[in-house]
Amino acid sequence: MHRMRFLLLVIVLCTGLSIAHAQDSEPVPLLDMLALVPDTESIYQTAPIVSYADYDAVAAARGIDSITPQEILDRAEISRLWLVAMSGVYSGFRTEFMLKQLETMQTTSGFVWTDVNQVLTFGQPPAMGQIFAADFDPTAISDAFAARGFSSEQTDDVTLICGPDGCDSGLKINLIDRDPAVPFGGELGRKEPLAVVPGYLFNSPDIAVVNGILDARAGEQPSLAANPYFSAAAHAVIQTGIVRQAQFFSITDVGFFPPLTSEQSIVERDPVTVLPPYTLATFADTYQGDEQYVIVALVYDDAEVAKQAAVALDERAAIYESRRVLRPLTEILEAHEAALDPAYVIKDAETGKATVMLVMRYPMPPDFPDTTFGDSETLVYRASGLLFSAIINDVYARAFTLIGVDLPSD
Repeated sequence: MHRMRFLLLVIVLCTGLSIAHAQDSEPVPLLDMLALVPDTESIYQTAPIVSYADYDAVAAARGIDSITPQEILDRAEISRLWLVAMSGVYSGFRTEFMLKQLETMQTTSGFVWTDVNQVLTFGQPPAMGQIFAADFDPTAISDAFAARGFSSEQTDDVTLICGPDGCDSGLKINLIDRDPAVPFGGELGRKEPLAVVPGYLFNSPDIAVVNGILDARAGEQPSLAANPYFSAAAHAVIQTGIVRQAQFFSITDVGFFPPLTSEQSIVERDPVTVLPPYTLATFADTYQGDEQYVIVALVYDDAEVAKQAAVALDERAAIYESRRVLRPLTEILEAHEAALDPAYVIKDAETGKATVMLVMRYPMPPDFPDTTFGDSETLVYRASGLLFSAIINDVYARAFTLIGVDLPSD
């Protein structure tokens, strides 16, 4: 059986086959936004390293082309479907802020959250960086912030907007000025700097982070798009379909677990289930047509090692049980009507890195209310990305031992 599995891996590795066609000619927002993230040592000190959400893709997967703040405030029927779709977003910006700020945001900020197409966050709080993609109007944004004492400065195509006490004051907390209706630090009374460029808005409490994004954009600072591990992972993930959300982790944050007992390792294993250490782990939620996918992607330097890892993941998946909910993966998949594809390897032609892809596929929820809860007669919309939320919650709870490796010896 293992010999047949090895032959399948060789075919996938050499031909670049995947479960879907790569998005060759279409723009890929994830890749564009990774090119704006400065590849600095400090961003690796948090988990996840990068968190990305594509709100346009989340809505489009449910048949929604656009929505206005007024439709949400009026509780229009389309807003019910939009809200339940957004409830499946566990990445990027905290979406609960959207509802708090919808009524007043155009006045306070010069744009509204429903204008935003994609968002990417990175770095260590409190100096986290945020990148928002949309067709922003820099004049409208400058005017809105000027009403609260902010000043703006134009350099080429960059509009830099800073608080009354200057660009260096964004980390200062002033609870007397706390206003949750104001984005970018309003909950803590901060006056955070931001920069508006064609197609994007950059924000962080720390002006050094904003400047780092601007430097990456100008090519004066290496970006994550040029990092071979992030590039290989992103290019592998987009081959499964349109990316709704994705999170990137270091092995130190998702791969090292204490043993269940002093006698046990991560799983009850024979040599074939030993997972070789990887460099980067990516969890992604994608869709194509009437199917949605959960991707677990592990990046290796060596294709032969990656093939060993693919065999190990298949063996582990058959016996894996979530530490968080104490249920076997097979049972979790069955509850979501999901199927687990055999793990396969994609070797990136540009970087030479090899990405092991573990793909879980399940049906897209219907775009109309149905009886979701067993025998209940209550009609409700079913949320998007439910299996992704189950997996990523295991990751956050440090319970996703499926990709665990042995703790390094002292």
